[in-house]
Parts: sequence; structure tokens; C-alpha cells
Amino acid sequence: MMKTLIIPNDNEQSMAAAESMARSFCAAGDEVTTAPFRVSGADGETPPEAQFESADLCVVIGGDGAVLHSGKLAALYGVPVLALNTGRVGFLTSPQAPEKISASELLKSSRRETRRLLDVEIVDADGNVRFSAPALNEAVISRGEISRIIDIELSVDGCGIYTVRGDGVVIATPTGSTAYSMSAGGPIVAPEVSSVIVTPICPYTLTARSLVLPDDAEVSARVFGLGDRVAILTVDGGAPFSLQEGMKAVVRRSEKALELLIPDKASFYEKVKTKLFGIG
Repeated sequence: MMKTLIIPNDNEQSMAAAESMARSFCAAGDEVTTAPFRVSGADGETPPEAQFESADLCVVIGGDGAVLHSGKLAALYGVPVLALNTGRVGFLTSPQAPEKISASELLKSSRRETRRLLDVEIVDADGNVRFSAPALNEAVISRGEISRIIDIELSVDGCGIYTVRGDGVVIATPTGSTAYSMSAGGPIVAPEVSSVIVTPICPYTLTARSLVLPDDAEVSARVFGLGDRVAILTVDGGAPFSLQEGMKAVVRRSEKALELLIPDKASFYEKVKTKLFGIG
């Protein structure tokens, strides 16, 4: 007997899809737990970690935001995720669930994609770690509420690359390359390409360009010249952390990865064609 955790968005369409899937799994003799995903401020309310720890399969029903929050916990416990789209864009999701299938059959028949996470730390001027979090999409350092540019010194493996003067910088995974990084002018990177993408946000200097780095590179971004102002760090659109003068973000490849189940034949390139270019 397989144990399946179903996490639908807290809306009528997602809850109806969750009920249908739960009936299908239960009919096949699987044990099912349903725990709705509710948005609370900048972060979502995910089920207790113990439910992920005991699950063989996690089904997330909603948009990419629900997958970002729930998928990171699933990655922590090595639970594969089937993500079904009831949102708007859905780069991480599949359009519909296979009908009348058991969890074990789904695990066997689905194609699998590995989406590596990043470990993000904030280190103060004395070398103390003040904040840490995993990122599936990206870490973003940006100016605070005051509309003034900030200075961010970027280093890769301890070597200074350039200083960004502008609104900030996005440090993204290939998964996040179709999110904020792309909106800021960064490249679209296929998920199987092991890399880290660094993209300045509205840079004041024309020489500050996106970088595509090996995924084992360590990226440091130090803010300076703030005075009494603060900059902001957000990880996957979560709650902001205030950065003060001299603090730096250190971003490394995580040992954890999200294993996505793809039940249909649609490739990443077909999603780019239909969702970004409106073809098909």
C-alpha cells in the first residue's frame, strides 16, 4: 500500500480535482491524506513535515507557487512530486492527471525530472550566518521601499566579477530561469542544464550582463553603500529579510533536489512555445 499526500490550492477547482484523485488512489488500495495549501502573507501554509516524511508520493494541485512551497519540503524528504495545473502559467505543472491509476502505477509510468535546489545564506560582516533557506526558483536581492539604486558586489568562487548598480540581482536555478530572472532579461535555461544564472535587475551600467555558471559555483553578493537604508532578500517570493551594510548573500548548490513526475509527453520546449509564445 502506497501513502499519497495530496496538496490542493484552497479553491473550488483544485479541491474538486483533489477529491477525484483521492477517490482514484483509494480505489486502488492506496492510503491518501489531503491537506490544502493556503496562502498566508508572503509564505504559504504547507502541511506538517511529518506528513511528507511518511509519504511515498506527493500530488500538488494548483500553480507554480504551490509547487515552490510544497516541493521544497518534498525534496527535503526525497518524496517525488506530481504537480497538476489549476493556475495560470504552470511551468512546473502538468495539465491534467491520468485517470484511474494507482500511486505505484503513476510512479512507474511517469517520466522524471530532477530540479536541483540552491542553499541560500546571509552572512554578516563578522561572518555570522543570520539567515538560511533553500531555493527552488531563485534568491533575489533588491532595493527596499525607497526608489534609489543599490550597489551589489558579485563574486564567483571568491573572485570578484562586477558590481551591479541598479535595482538588485537575481540568482536563479534553471527552474527559476522562466520566472523573475527571465523578466529581468536573463536567459531561459532548460531544466537538465546544471547551472546557476545570475541576472542584474535594471542595471545602471550597460556592462552588467547575465551570467550562466556551473552549478557547483559559489556565488556571493555583498551589498554596500547603504548608509542607514536596507536592502531586501527574498527566496522564492517568501517573506523578506532585511540586509544591512556589509551583509552578503552566499548561494551554493544544495544536496537536495525536487523529483518531478511528468505523466504526459509534453517537453519543456513545448511549454516554452505554448506558455511564453502562445503557439499551439
